[in-house]
Amino acid sequence: MENQHAILFQVNQEEFGVGIRYIQAIERMGNLKEISGLPKEVRGITNIRGEMIPVIDAGVILHHQPLSINEKSKLLIFSSNTGPAGLLVTEAKEMIEINEDDIKPFHLQADEFSGVLERNGQLIIQLNPDVIVQKIEGFEHISDQFEAEETAAG
Repeated sequence: MENQHAILFQVNQEEFGVGIRYIQAIERMGNLKEISGLPKEVRGITNIRGEMIPVIDAGVILHHQPLSINEKSKLLIFSSNTGPAGLLVTEAKEMIEINEDDIKPFHLQADEFSGVLERNGQLIIQLNPDVIVQKIEGFEHISDQFEAEETAAG
């Protein structure tokens, strides 16, 4: 099979990976605007190069607890059916090349995990951002919600 690239990132002390084909950019976590009524997985929105991006908290998705935001926090920007979104992670580590054959199936009832990779004696779970977005109830209406809030504030 062919080689592919993945971004390794941390959520708390655990390492995860995501295929580079999903990621448009890696950004520092800037100002976060919290908006009431969003699903618990969505921390709020942030402005990335003039575009309002919903911020999905990987800590809530993976550990049911929001991440602390600090200078190492990063946003993995990816495209979803409703436009760009950002996955808030503790830290983005590196880009690695992996052989597709090295990714083994993940045998749990969790569609957001696309497989597991062993690297340097450590197991790295591969995430599928498309499935993460699909599982967030009401995510497709978030852009409508923050546009309504901006209109009310303006």
